[in-house]
Amino acid sequence: MTKTEIAISGGGHAGLITAILLAQKDMDVTLIEQGSLALSKELPEMSGRSVALMWESLEVVKQTGIWPEIEEFCAPLNTLRIMDGSESLSFDAEEAKLPYFGQNVPNGILRAALIKKAHSFKNIHFIDCCGLWDFEEKDGYMLLRLEDDRELTAQLLIAADGKNSMARQIAGIRTIKTGYGQTAITCLINHSRSHENISTEFHKPGGPFTLVPCPGNRSAVVWCEKDSVAEELMALKKSDFEQALQEKTQGIVGAITLETPPESWKLKGMLARKLVGHRLALIAEAAHAIHPIGAQGLNLSLRDIKALVALVARQKSLGLDLGSLTMLKEYKALRRGDTLTRFAGVAGFCAITSKKSKGIQRLRQTGMKVVNKSDFLRRQAMRIGLGMQGS
Repeated sequence: MTKTEIAISGGGHAGLITAILLAQKDMDVTLIEQGSLALSKELPEMSGRSVALMWESLEVVKQTGIWPEIEEFCAPLNTLRIMDGSESLSFDAEEAKLPYFGQNVPNGILRAALIKKAHSFKNIHFIDCCGLWDFEEKDGYMLLRLEDDRELTAQLLIAADGKNSMARQIAGIRTIKTGYGQTAITCLINHSRSHENISTEFHKPGGPFTLVPCPGNRSAVVWCEKDSVAEELMALKKSDFEQALQEKTQGIVGAITLETPPESWKLKGMLARKLVGHRLALIAEAAHAIHPIGAQGLNLSLRDIKALVALVARQKSLGLDLGSLTMLKEYKALRRGDTLTRFAGVAGFCAITSKKSKGIQRLRQTGMKVVNKSDFLRRQAMRIGLGMQGS
């Protein structure tokens, strides 16, 4: 039977970042992942799947030490712009006294760099191509059973295994689910004009349409549309899809050509009713999954990681139990408010911005005008967008 201090179920972005940050604190970590965690000599192919990491989230990622390797593939977000009909609302990083609000990071490049970094730690152990089957608390530790019948013990199990989390299901933690009635379509485009490092979010009746800067004259598209309309869009020929993109962008980045085929997935919201169990902590999409409007998803997850790593590191430095109930209750207290308000806020904001009603649209546009004229409201809007605590 293998013994480890911390077991992490899930080897996606959240699980890898958590493993690296804990390993830096001299903890023995075992990472359990259904897929492969093997090193790759080749860079992953570029796609429209990227993540806009805001300032504080980016600082968490930089702590892993991977930033010098991935920076050239990322693009700074100097301006955040919202467009609703004839109204436009822009925020510049200079207003927040920042060099940029964040960086747009390709998903594949990020995960490849994290896997490479994780393999550089002798105190990170990998169990990949194998999932969690069962666990139980026993004699002051967590006994984990894997799909291949291996067993290991840990002081703490961290669930980072996504919105269909097996760890959460085994623990019997129920969830609140919501359907947005929308599908997200992503792709990478080239365009004739510079994006000038401006991230633009159009509020449309079917859902938000976002252009996120990438290096050069390229942008990642996140197009949220009603499910039925999205099916029709995904069935279009390349030339017709490009024309649909051209119309959506209103010409702000010039002529568009499609660089990667569009990908799509239906959007579902989920919130775990509990963030902790006995020797168990839920983070990232095992705890919450939200609509991509406003790019809040991974940024919310990274705040989970930052809080939990700090608490576990404190326990380690004091020689205390890494899975103590007291610590887990503290984690729950720190994260519950943020996750609840973001889950509810994003759902409400998504509903309001997708309304066809002319009255609702006028109300939205009036709100944008009010924010534009108020320094206090602009600062508060930037704090919310950046995910700052207490906003």
